[in-house]
Amino acid sequence: MANPAICNHRNIEHVGHFAALIKPLARAAGTAGTRIYDDPQVSAETVQAWILALRDVPADVLEEARNRLLTEGVTWMPRPGDLKRHCVAVVAEQRRAIAAEVQALLARCECGGHEPGWELVTDTQGVERLRRCRCWRLGQERLAQAPAALALPPARELSEVETS
Repeated sequence: MANPAICNHRNIEHVGHFAALIKPLARAAGTAGTRIYDDPQVSAETVQAWILALRDVPADVLEEARNRLLTEGVTWMPRPGDLKRHCVAVVAEQRRAIAAEVQALLARCECGGHEPGWELVTDTQGVERLRRCRCWRLGQERLAQAPAALALPPARELSEVETS
């Protein structure tokens, strides 16, 4: 299962950890993007806003998304929504990989049922029944370890952008 979110915008340790996580993005964007870290009050408020915007994102996913932005050569300070779009992509890839893993597990299933994921068992009265096999149960356990899907931030309508 993915690591929990690092989201308590009122906990100064979390704010400090989160600031350290996103600071490389500001540095990569150039010196203009680092001014928010010069004033501790502005920095804490900015980081708290970022934490609130990304509160449902597991810490490991957030770090991977940040790393992707950095390896892409980001030259602008991304907004929380920009980073969240990368987080959504990371989680979607993780979920697809786990689903493929489970599918491969079921494809190798030889538990003796009529189709993968089932096995034929005989009960105490001699009646044969189908039940889910060990492979299927292992697959379900693995699927339960997949991170929850993340919702993208809502897109703003063009009319909202023009009037704001």
